[in-house]
Amino acid sequence: MKISNISVHAFVWAAAFGTTAAHAQSAPAAEVPPAEAVQDAGDGDIIVSAQRREERLQDVPIAISAFSGDALQSAGISSTNDLTQITPSLNFTQSSFSPQPTIRGLGTRGVSAGDESLVPVYIDGVYQPFLGSVATELNNIARVEVLKGPQSALFGLDYDSLKAFNPGIIVVDSSAFGPTGPWSRRMGYGPLVRASSGLTMQWRYPGEADSFSDAITVYPDHVAARIGAIATLALLVRRLRTGIGGSIAISQSEVMLSHMAAKIARRVLERAGVAVTGEEAEGASALYRCAGDDEWCVVSLRGEADRQAMLSVTGGEEIGAWLAEQDPRAAMEALQAAGVPAGAMLRVSELPEFDYYVERGSFRSVTHPHRGEPHFAETAPVRSLRMPAPPEVPAPLPGEHTAEIVRDILGLDDARIDQLIAQGALEQFIMPEDAA
Repeated sequence: MKISNISVHAFVWAAAFGTTAAHAQSAPAAEVPPAEAVQDAGDGDIIVSAQRREERLQDVPIAISAFSGDALQSAGISSTNDLTQITPSLNFTQSSFSPQPTIRGLGTRGVSAGDESLVPVYIDGVYQPFLGSVATELNNIARVEVLKGPQSALFGLDYDSLKAFNPGIIVVDSSAFGPTGPWSRRMGYGPLVRASSGLTMQWRYPGEADSFSDAITVYPDHVAARIGAIATLALLVRRLRTGIGGSIAISQSEVMLSHMAAKIARRVLERAGVAVTGEEAEGASALYRCAGDDEWCVVSLRGEADRQAMLSVTGGEEIGAWLAEQDPRAAMEALQAAGVPAGAMLRVSELPEFDYYVERGSFRSVTHPHRGEPHFAETAPVRSLRMPAPPEVPAPLPGEHTAEIVRDILGLDDARIDQLIAQGALEQFIMPEDAA
């Protein structure tokens, strides 16, 4: 008897695609019918359960690659890793002890304890939470389905389904080009968003057209996440007043375009034949090279008053020539003291010691149990006179608070908790040095 039906899914949350709720609640079973209950419909039809019901493959409006056990055996496919040979857009790479599957380029790079794959695997409807379980031998398999997403709505993780259970829920999603419009179905993540929105063209050295300097950053993700946090706070305020939650959809490309809003508005007006008066936007702020190795400073001249104040600092010398001989920090402070907006370029390693962030306590030093050396992390971005500061501790380890949660929420005593841990019903993380 065939015992296993395996489903490999590309969730809409992966990278820049979809809701955080889909990731946070990806563990429930997919409710796929048992493999032995699924039969061939005849005439060569393949029956799949991608939409949580049995249907012919050709009737399902989702990109699916489905294979019977016999087809896999004939093709010499003996493991999930081998599926890449017969499934376009599915890839497996190996990092240390964990496989890293990607579908259409979307997946996870995390291999730490507690990390879950963004390409989840279900066996007979049971979610496989551990990265190592993604690599599975295909022995006595009834069927394999590779679903290329999106799947959040099918698993009841879309906003409308969640709202039906909890009207106060707040769901935030961040995608490359937003959930609507002609580009809404396009794939994308940070680097692609930067390029398509024109930001990549802005991150070049002056006079060096090919000196693109953004190869390893995912800047749109970080900015969109902060906008999502602000929008979430707004909905939380509304929920306090009305009891109603809400849904937030953020287009990362629109966030990037907002950085260049004035420039875009000017060009749109000019193309429409509208005469635009006022100072050219490009002339208001400029980046200047300073003394030292790859040191820079931004200066904004908002008008004639700023220009005269700048000349009083430089002794009548033009700003570019003056800055070329100056330390960027010292130049910034001198210009700011004269009322001229200026900012020295800061590297990531310099941020925790910069006066602005030191005064606001923006960074803290933390030590994680799995890291021997302390490292810097951001603190809470908001300070409140009425609310206590959140705990500033490392991210919890898998199972670290199991006993505490079931004791406080379920009311179980220590003896019962120890019994459930011994039976394997609960798991509690123990550091290796404490295992003895």
